[in-house]
Amino acid sequence: MRIGDERILGDSAFIEKVLNEDVFAMDSWSSLSSQGWDTERLVAKVCAHFGVSRTHLTRKSRASDISMAKAMMCYLGHEKLRLSTREIAEVLKISQPAVSKWIVKGHELSLDCQEYQDLLE
Repeated sequence: MRIGDERILGDSAFIEKVLNEDVFAMDSWSSLSSQGWDTERLVAKVCAHFGVSRTHLTRKSRASDISMAKAMMCYLGHEKLRLSTREIAEVLKISQPAVSKWIVKGHELSLDCQEYQDLLE
């Protein structure tokens, strides 16, 4: 059987893999959403984990705990809760390009430490 989707370029195996990953991501998001995960709960969890206040999260700072909290807030919010960069930017009072940079940093942190990937559990 050949699988095709005009939005995805590649052979059938690649297209099937991409579509399966998308279904898995949607199932994960649906599960988190049904468990009550939203922006406010994410902010509270990240702040508690890193020992920072919400006020500190919205300020400019070079402190490593605040930087890690911002990075994980952006990464988890965007990748796991499917929040837009605009939504995250509004919460953190930063620009959308800044959110994009924090998402990349958060992804790197999550690869280095399984504990950060498990924040939403």
